[in-house]
Formats: sequence, structure tokens, C-alpha cells
Amino acid sequence: MGHTERLEALADAKAIAGITDVTAQQRLLAGLFSKDNFLDILQNFILFEPVDGRLIKKVARYQQFRAVNKVIGRLKTGKDKKEKSGVIWHTQGSGKSLTMVMLAMKIRHDSELKQYKLVFVTDSTQLDEQLSTTFRDAQGETAYNANSVSELKALLNKDSSDLVTTTIQKFQDAEKEGGFTALNLGEKMIVLADEAHRTQFGNLAATINAALEKAPRIGFTGTPLLKSQKMDQAFGGYIDKYKINEAVDDGATVRILYEGREVQTEVAGESLDKLFEEYFADYSDEEKREIKKKYGVEKAVREAPARIRWVCIDLLKHYREHIQPNGFKAMIVVGSRHAATIFKKTLDELEAPPSEVIISGDHNDEQYIAQYEDSVHQKKVIQDFPKSLNENSTAFLIVKDMLLIGFDAPIAQVMYIDRKLQDHTLMQAIARVNRTYKGKACGFVVDYYGLSGLLNEALDLFTSDDVEGSYHTLKDEIPKLKACHTRAMAFLRM
Repeated sequence: MGHTERLEALADAKAIAGITDVTAQQRLLAGLFSKDNFLDILQNFILFEPVDGRLIKKVARYQQFRAVNKVIGRLKTGKDKKEKSGVIWHTQGSGKSLTMVMLAMKIRHDSELKQYKLVFVTDSTQLDEQLSTTFRDAQGETAYNANSVSELKALLNKDSSDLVTTTIQKFQDAEKEGGFTALNLGEKMIVLADEAHRTQFGNLAATINAALEKAPRIGFTGTPLLKSQKMDQAFGGYIDKYKINEAVDDGATVRILYEGREVQTEVAGESLDKLFEEYFADYSDEEKREIKKKYGVEKAVREAPARIRWVCIDLLKHYREHIQPNGFKAMIVVGSRHAATIFKKTLDELEAPPSEVIISGDHNDEQYIAQYEDSVHQKKVIQDFPKSLNENSTAFLIVKDMLLIGFDAPIAQVMYIDRKLQDHTLMQAIARVNRTYKGKACGFVVDYYGLSGLLNEALDLFTSDDVEGSYHTLKDEIPKLKACHTRAMAFLRM
């Protein structure tokens, strides 16, 4: 008896007994302990992953079990590439990477599909490394990482059912070098694309299609597709959805509270010039002209040391009052690498808890920026950041673009934002603080840039049902707090 039949049998039995509701526990028992489901979970949906020196046993959540089996069904019954393809949208923080590992496990255990080569494609080196690490830690099979075009061509041409990870940029580079010439390339391949909303539309999708025109594509995304993205043209439709409000209700993620803080950067008309004169009053006329020429007035105002000092004082007060006492950490998102160095210098001057700058490098960078670009040091900082907070550990990560996508540090409870973010990038960035952690009731986004309008614009780009519950404002919480206070006081008067 399958999962659906068992639930129907349970409902029939309850109806005969005059009981109308199926409880969550009954649903769990009926679904989990049906013979087929239970054996499937034991074989394909249990992973062992090393975490801080301990081996952690991880069992699939229901949306992971559901999505993987839907994909397997589509791959085995689809009549053509389009019918076999599709998108899995599971909200960020709900275990998307492990879903990909579990899918690979089940494919390898399937007599029909195990002969297929699995090609995992991401659009950044950071995500590629993260995915490769996840496979290495959670699954016995070796993941071959294609770090160059020649490696990618060799791995794709190899007649074997390997598991290959690479970035989509390698496909683009290969196309520039003449493309792929192997006969029947893609005949026995399945493309699994991470962050499908970026990699599987427009020119990037065309690149994959040109290289692996016969291979079905399964896209994974932590944010829904935009209304403008014609999913059916790129895929065979959604395979499975696990939306933001569902993840919060299940306790897979925590809700996000948004707060806009007052900042002295009104950037319209004369006020901008007045702010510039105020922040740079101690500079000579020549120095002011050079600053305006190099940065522009708005950027100069936003990144003025005097303004950043005001922001740092405010965010330190917020952190020390609301975040640090509970043992959590923070991320600070800034508008440029130059601004990152000013934030770091200012926090140190204010005797803030330890902070680190994580930014990309350029061989032409001046020393004041280049000093923060040591990749070995950055890697150690990123590895250590998720660990417990103490007086010597990093409390703040200062970033521009790095770590806004794919970075998983459940101990981060607050993100202080002082730069413009839009669309998918904005939605992905704020989700860095939605991971669950002991004692963490919610994540905070504290906005110093003025993103409230951009948040609404970003949400308007998606179907409203898909993004319900993306974030809540502190103003939304005040009536709830008053109601709880009233009930508590009524209890005390009894």
C-alpha cells in the first residue's frame, strides 16, 4: 500500500468511527511507516555528515522526500526532454543542497537511471565549492570538479556514470573555444542546475542547451521564478514547491523581521549637496573636487567616514542590546570594498566585538584594500564564523557581494544593510538570517540604506502567493505584543 492509499484508508477508518480530522501525528505515522515509504527512506534519504568533528545523522524532511520522488517519476516517465525537465523551488534555508544529494543517491540506486552521468551546474565558484563539499561529506561517491574547460570536456566525454560539478562559465568558455564535438553528448546525462532562476534563462540557458542539447534539466532554486521568466519555455514546469510561509510554519526556517533605521542621507536635490558639505567640511576645496570626481556626490555622502561612524554607533547599540546577549552574530552588507574598509576601521575605533572583511580581490588594489584579500585567511574566517560566539570569535562579517548567496551560518541572526540590493539578490541576501539555531526565534534585517520600497518592488516581481511571508516589519509585531500583554495581565489579575 502506497502513501496516498494508506492515508485514504486511514481517512475511511476514521469516517466509519465518526472522526472527521486526521491529526498531524496520524498523518506522519501513516505516511512514514507504509512499507514502501519506510524502506525508501532507509535506503535513499538518510545521510551522515561531519559537523564540528561529530558525525551527524540527517533524515529527509517531507518536502525533500516528496520532491526527489517527483523528479524520479518525471525522469522515468517523461516522453521527451521537456517532459523530463522541471524546477524544484524550495525556499532558502530548507535544505536544498541536501535535496540534491538525496536525489543523486536515489538515482544511483535506481536500476534504470544509475547509468546516467550527473552534471551539477552552478553560476559561482563559491556555490560550486559548497556543493562539491556537501557531496564529499554526505555521500560516498566521488564528485569530480571541473576546474577548467579541458577538465570539463574530458569528464563529459568520458563514458562513465560520474558525478560532475562545474560552473556555467566553463560551458561558456568551452563554447568560445569551439564547443563540444563528442557524438551523442548528453544522451546519458542529467543536468542538475543550482540557482536555476539565474542559470537557466536567457544566454546562460542557451549555452547549456548548445552543449548538452539532449540532456534533461532539473533546476533547483531557493527563490521563486520571476513572473517574466517563462518557465515552460526553459523547463517542463514546476516539479515541487516549498514556499517561505510553509518553511516557517514547519520550523525549517525562522521568520524575518525588517526594520528601517533613520539615516542622515536624504539623497534628493539640495539636501545631498548640503550633506556633502557637512560630511567633508574639514577637507580642502581641491580634496572635495577629487572626491566628487572619483566617487560622485551620492556615493561620497553614503560612504563618508562621518556618516559610516554614525551608522556603526547605531548598529553597535542594536547589536549589544538585542543580538549579542543571546550569543548570535551579524553580517554587515556595504556598498563597495572601499566602504568595507571604513566600516572595519570605524568598528575597531569604537572597540566593537571582533569583525572581519570578506571581499573579492583585484591585482591593482591599493594596500588599504588588498590587506583584506588573503584567500587563506578568508577561508578560515568563513569556516569559523558559524561556531559559537565568544570574546575572541568574529562577531561581524563585513561583505559587499561575497556570502550573500549560498552562505549558511545559522548563528547569524541579524543583517545590517547599507547598500542597494534588488530583485533576487535582495531576497537571497536577507535569507542569510532565516536559518534555525537554538534560541533563535527570528532573524533581523536592519536597513540603513532605505530598501523598504525596493523590497516591495522585489515582491511585486513574483507571484504574490509564492512570496507570502517573505518578511515582517516590526510595526506588524506591535499589535501582537499588545494582545499578548493584555492576555498576560488578565491572567495575573485572576
